[in-house]
Amino acid sequence: MLLKSLLPNSDAVRFLSLFATAVTMNCSVIENQAVARPGVEIVPVAVWQGKTTRPWSLGVLRDIRQKFPNMRMAHAVSAVPLARGGESDQGFRNKFAKIIQPGDDILLHVAPWKSLVERSNVKFRYEPTVFGIAVNPEDCATDCGLDLSFNAFSSSEVSSIVAKSKDILAADGFGQVKAVFFDEGVVSGSVRSAALGNGINEDWSGVEMTQLRGTMMRFPVYNWNVANLESFPLNKLDVTLSDGLNLDHARYGIQAEIGDLESATRIIKNAIETAIKSDRTLRLPIVFNIEDLIHTQTFVEEALQKATQIAGEMSVPIREWRALNSSWDQDAIKRGVVTAPLVAVHSSDHGRANDEAEFVSDDERLLSIELAH
Repeated sequence: MLLKSLLPNSDAVRFLSLFATAVTMNCSVIENQAVARPGVEIVPVAVWQGKTTRPWSLGVLRDIRQKFPNMRMAHAVSAVPLARGGESDQGFRNKFAKIIQPGDDILLHVAPWKSLVERSNVKFRYEPTVFGIAVNPEDCATDCGLDLSFNAFSSSEVSSIVAKSKDILAADGFGQVKAVFFDEGVVSGSVRSAALGNGINEDWSGVEMTQLRGTMMRFPVYNWNVANLESFPLNKLDVTLSDGLNLDHARYGIQAEIGDLESATRIIKNAIETAIKSDRTLRLPIVFNIEDLIHTQTFVEEALQKATQIAGEMSVPIREWRALNSSWDQDAIKRGVVTAPLVAVHSSDHGRANDEAEFVSDDERLLSIELAH
């Protein structure tokens, strides 16, 4: 009323209109500033490589989830157990359905297993491998190829393998995956392009390279990754795309199998410092293989705790992240579909053929028996 008494009607209306516009713009600026505020998304990434999943590994994974109940998890899932069919298929689906929780994401894990390659109508090859030793054909009676490099295949062949993997997962209730995790880490641009051509728009498979220097420098996979990274410098924030594929999640990936907490702490600090400088939220994936989890549990828990602690000390909020793939169906995963197996695989034989030889302690055997009951 005071405004109307001071201004003519037309002027009052114009003033109010301008004032409302100014308030709206100011609120928009505040909102954008809030969105731009630095933050970190801490994401445990469980990699299901396609090997036999030991029962104690699932027990350890449940323990980790209980210790970090508010952390959603991403699962990089290989279609290989489903491609094999038989007991491998059913056992894997039952185990996975018990682990996944609402809010989790399912990514596509891809490695050139023989069963998957041949199911994709691609000829399997025995070299080169990431460790420089050709696959022994005698080891392929049940399945093989986890260590084989995608360098053995053309872009069109990789595209066929990715497409078949997506189709197999979708048919068994795992939803439409939107992100990929290649087992070799930061793979070549042509392999990434093959994934992009199949409706995938994010690559989570990079590992911060300084972690690999001490343990992997003598193997071909290290030199391949160094060469590939020349087109994707992880220290430059303006390089987040490669052929249209978002690689931002690869920037600060921490690999549990390397188990170097000092390196992990440095990577965490670098990620949070970068988030502060750039006023953006960065994703911090902490990656571990399910099959090796009994050996890496301590590191995974320490890395998750360290990331939480450092974010608090640097006053950077931990933000929830949203899964790209929310179309998975837990009941459908458990139920599965009836498919003719490419290779008749018995789970006990598969375990012997594909698990690396290792010492199993009495505690592990007891835990396995306990979980089975």
